Amino acid sequence: MAHIYSYAIIRLMPFAHRGETLNVGVVVFGDTLDVRFSASPSLLEYFGVQSGTLDWLAENLVSLDDSTSPVRDRANEIARFAGVQLSDIGWFSTDDDRQYELRISEIISEYVEKPKKTRARRTSSNLSRDLKKIFQGYQIFSSKIEDIDRHKVIANMPVGPSGKLHIDFLIRNGAYHATETIDFRKSEDAGPSELKNAALANVTFQHAREILGGTETRCYLVYAASSLVETAVFPALEIARKNISDSFNLESREDKARYLDAILAAAGVNHLFS
Repeated sequence: MAHIYSYAIIRLMPFAHRGETLNVGVVVFGDTLDVRFSASPSLLEYFGVQSGTLDWLAENLVSLDDSTSPVRDRANEIARFAGVQLSDIGWFSTDDDRQYELRISEIISEYVEKPKKTRARRTSSNLSRDLKKIFQGYQIFSSKIEDIDRHKVIANMPVGPSGKLHIDFLIRNGAYHATETIDFRKSEDAGPSELKNAALANVTFQHAREILGGTETRCYLVYAASSLVETAVFPALEIARKNISDSFNLESREDKARYLDAILAAAGVNHLFS
């Protein structure tokens, strides 16, 4: 006879202000609470969570659970633990203990060890498009390449052999300020795509310095990545940052302000609205 079980994914959120969560295990609401953790030691270390914390958490969840209460109430009690979140409640059915263990293994594999990518609110937009809108809002962007002499930001300035490479954004006021962008918001690690984009950005900077003058060109890498992703794509960032003037993560309010301060100053704008 089939038995139906309710379950939820357990998530840790050590830093509420960052809004980052880490899937660490699954809890099954049976006659007793079945808590299974399977968390990457490297991710736990990044979040500053000791492995013993999970053992402590499992013991407390089981000891405080009231199996006579409705599943929703039991889930709400778990969610009261500081830094702990639960996913929406799901369910599965099994005929015997072997199927039960197999199904839990499948859930852990799918949602904990290899969780589906959760899209951030802004991942549908391209980073270059985001910056262009900001420049347009300050009325310092121009689609005419000759407007660079009027201290306007222009896009896709051709550089390199036969003009095959293009600087994403360029402005001049005494010195040139060249910006290359890389959007890591959909990235999970420094894979081939991330490394190629980083290498291309750095090569483009090299050609820009050759064309515009090495001592008269400031090269800015502007990228977007959450703090967790930023750690994961660090090898790509190392490549892109080589011999440049500065880099800015637009997911950081401070970095965003520093970058816009530099560009607005080059455009002769003396104020900044965030």
